[in-house]
Amino acid sequence: MSDRKPRLLPRSSAEQTALEGEVVAVEQGTVRVQAGDATFVVSACRTPATVGAHVALFIKEEHLQLDERSDNALPARVISLEYHGEATVIHLESPLGLLRVRASYTEISVLDVGEQIEVSFPTDKAILFTNIVGRKYNEAYSGQIEST
Repeated sequence: MSDRKPRLLPRSSAEQTALEGEVVAVEQGTVRVQAGDATFVVSACRTPATVGAHVALFIKEEHLQLDERSDNALPARVISLEYHGEATVIHLESPLGLLRVRASYTEISVLDVGEQIEVSFPTDKAILFTNIVGRKYNEAYSGQIEST
């Protein structure tokens, strides 16, 4: 794996979490991405991925789940709750940076600020782009450009 430090990319108007990582395996229609100490499995790739490729992984906040139902689990700490009628945006601190999760009131009724939880996402709900550099990720996510 490269010496690149994993980091969250800035958000676009689509309100998604964007992670950077490196492809560590490609097998049977899925790609395994290493970001820091976490490994994620993704099945939605916009371009072919090869082992060692630097990638950007996009996850919409409504696709992050407040549990560990998938292989893509990540520990996080609740730092704030933002109420928006029927939905609540939960701000989390994770080993990969800040995350936002959109959840219903019933899902968060037992959460407290400072609480340690697990968040996850299904393999088919993250979109992976290969070789996204700098500020091109917003345009790539919205389909305006191809990855380089």
